[in-house]
Amino acid sequence: MPLLFLLVLLALPGCISMLNVHSPAMITVRPVDVFVQSSALLNPSRAMGITLFAGPSHFPEAGAEVATIVQQELLKGSVFRQTLIIPRTVQSGEEGVYWGQKEGCDLVMLAGIPDVFDGSGNLTTRLTLQVEIWDVRTSSRLWYFQQEAFSSPGADVDFYWTTIAGDSAVRYKVLARELGAQMADLLTVPPEPSGMMPLCL
Repeated sequence: MPLLFLLVLLALPGCISMLNVHSPAMITVRPVDVFVQSSALLNPSRAMGITLFAGPSHFPEAGAEVATIVQQELLKGSVFRQTLIIPRTVQSGEEGVYWGQKEGCDLVMLAGIPDVFDGSGNLTTRLTLQVEIWDVRTSSRLWYFQQEAFSSPGADVDFYWTTIAGDSAVRYKVLARELGAQMADLLTVPPEPSGMMPLCL
């Protein structure tokens, strides 16, 4: 009996370390699909107004929440001189331009959420954005692009005596932050070349 007890004690640390196995959730952000692109947007001195995104009928509150997260990411990246929320959902670019003028903005963003799924974490979380950016002065559409991200639960880890569940898929607000950061990168003005010529020795 003492020998058996000793063998159990020797095996216990290995079992404990195996039970500490971590299987994180996966987050995938797909490359942006750009349908319309204009270099006229690339001016950090301009003011951007973001209208409330149009959420799907089964999840209408997602529109305001995602718009706010996108605003935060654009502010974090200092993409524009000013980035503000226009607390209205608009149905067209012309309507967005009207409210952009009322708020004193140079640009206005309107977006829809054609797909969002936010469950308990046992299934894949999804978020898709379709974004338009309009020039308020010329009433022209400068950019039109689509973004998509999803998160899958971490894989379960099976041992012969137990199964350790993977992490739950992240919530859609986490995906919104990932897409907001991706948008900030897309719209950021690239640094100007220094203009210094390499020295030839």
